[in-house]
Amino acid sequence: MRYKREELFRYKFKEPLECRIKILRVNGEKVASNFGEARIWDMSPNGIKLEAPLDFQCEQNDVELEIRFSLKEDIVVGGKLVWNKNFGISNYLYGVSLLASPEVESLIIENLKELNQNVVSN
Repeated sequence: MRYKREELFRYKFKEPLECRIKILRVNGEKVASNFGEARIWDMSPNGIKLEAPLDFQCEQNDVELEIRFSLKEDIVVGGKLVWNKNFGISNYLYGVSLLASPEVESLIIENLKELNQNVVSN
């Protein structure tokens, strides 16, 4: 499934940002999951493009994640997988729609703006 993005801005990282992900729910059912490693390729206040070595089969399943990453500050946000595609030999790219409160969304915007200003000034 493709996902149309209608966002004010999207920040693309020069090098993917390391993050940790944990499965919260599959098809509405809570899942006991450990954290795994993933990488964020780009981000907006509403979504993330994420690379992970796991096949979540999100075309057949409704998958919700917890995503933890650090920009200027540590951020924890929920997200729902909306699309996926194979990436390389054993990895997958995912489009994640963030399930962020207005406060977390503002925190992401503030952090991305500061990160962008630092890149532009260097």
